[in-house]
Amino acid sequence: MARASSPTLPLEDLEIRQFRCFEYLRIERLGRVNLIVGKNNTGKSSLLEALRLYASVGSTGVLWDILAARDEDKQGYIEKLKDKIPDVLALLSLFHGRKRLSEINSPVEIGTGQDKLAITLEWFREVADEREGPRLQRVGQPAPGEITPDLVPAIVISLGSMRRRLRLDREFRRDRAWLGAEFSGEPAERCVYVGANGL
Repeated sequence: MARASSPTLPLEDLEIRQFRCFEYLRIERLGRVNLIVGKNNTGKSSLLEALRLYASVGSTGVLWDILAARDEDKQGYIEKLKDKIPDVLALLSLFHGRKRLSEINSPVEIGTGQDKLAITLEWFREVADEREGPRLQRVGQPAPGEITPDLVPAIVISLGSMRRRLRLDREFRRDRAWLGAEFSGEPAERCVYVGANGL
């Protein structure tokens, strides 16, 4: 597993694709200090969340913090979206349009050029390997009627040569011991995020 390389900070410009309310957003000529203003529910917090994800190289802990800050990790929220986001898949609310699992076919992209962080939903099938035991083999995007119990959806986080996979067939929890087994070497977060509720 490749260790995550940190993206270039500070940013000169920024592109965000398919993240929350943003189908596509481009901000040019970022300064050392930037003022973001707008009416309620126009994406100011989503922009800051995207920057936080980018600075943390898609840390799974940060992904969970983002969901928790909006109470999207709570069972009541997940129940409300059950027709679109089954059970533990609240993580999919980060994708633009809050689509069904089978409808997500475009990655979240944050950054520009080689320093672009991508968060993709991919599908795998567990196959037997005599030497290494069971392993996941990537399969193409299934049609809605072709999703069978043997298919494993996973969030794949990539930046440059770094690539990490988070299976969605097991509970996604903020359990550092569990995350550490699959995501050792996650970089320390390089920013401080102060949400709408303050410190």
